[in-house]
Amino acid sequence: MDTDDRELLSASVAAAIDPAALAGANDAALDALGWDDMLAAEPIDAVAVVFGQLGAAAASADLLDDVVGCALGVDAGAALVHPPWGRASPVSRDDTGLIGVAGQRIHEADVVHVVCSDGLVAVPAGRLVAEPPTGDTRWAPVRVEGDLTAAELTPVDSDTLMAAVTTARHALAHQLHGLAAGMLGLARQHAVDRVQFGRPIG
Repeated sequence: MDTDDRELLSASVAAAIDPAALAGANDAALDALGWDDMLAAEPIDAVAVVFGQLGAAAASADLLDDVVGCALGVDAGAALVHPPWGRASPVSRDDTGLIGVAGQRIHEADVVHVVCSDGLVAVPAGRLVAEPPTGDTRWAPVRVEGDLTAAELTPVDSDTLMAAVTTARHALAHQLHGLAAGMLGLARQHAVDRVQFGRPIG
């Protein structure tokens, strides 16, 4: 993707997302732009542009499921449970209780894919319990009833699994960079516009 294409895509994504919308609405808006095709054809540029714009707008979306799912061979639109906060390595299938975090898609899916240390486990959504999200995040801690050893497993080798983790980190890094740039822009504009004691503070 050349510079002009990236700039055009960036403008289109910025126009499509709504900071006030729920994740599903922004997912749908980006799907209409061809997010799935972009991710398949130009994953590096697609992730950089889309996640950067999500950060800049402080907008919510569940596209991390697609990024990780694409790296692990899962169809776009699937709901995933990612490793718990502060932990890059996925859970073992015999872990019980808290197994990770998930976005809003988990509430709409019939089957949820849990990223485990030896592959992907397809779990009926009814076996998973999403706790209320903490703080400002829309990501919920997820618990499982029993363990995952009896669930259907799609084996994934360790190199592929770590590649998926790296891809997820890149996506989140672009989102954080976009968020920081957006905050800096707001602070700069405030300093330019604000007048105090008869003088611009900037």
